[in-house]
Amino acid sequence: MNKTEFFKQNGHRLVSVHEDDKETGNFMLFCPEESHIAQQYLDKGYSIASVFELQDEEDNIELDNDAGYSPFKIGYLILNN
Repeated sequence: MNKTEFFKQNGHRLVSVHEDDKETGNFMLFCPEESHIAQQYLDKGYSIASVFELQDEEDNIELDNDAGYSPFKIGYLILNN
C-alpha cells in the first residue's frame, strides 16, 4: 500500500527509532545500513514494515516482518503489535 494509506491505518502503531532525524524523521531505519537494528526489534516481538521506492509513484510499504535486503527497499518502519 502507499504511504498515505499505511499511515492512516498504522500510524498509531509506529515506534520512534531516532530522535529528530532530519533525513528519515523519527520512524524509519535505512536499508541495508540499519537492518541489524530492524532485526533486533523483530527479535523483541515488534513488527516490521518494509519501505520500497517506486519510480514516479509514492513509496510502497509492506507489513512483511522482513529485516533483510531486497531490490528497491529503502528502509524499515517498526510497529507495536
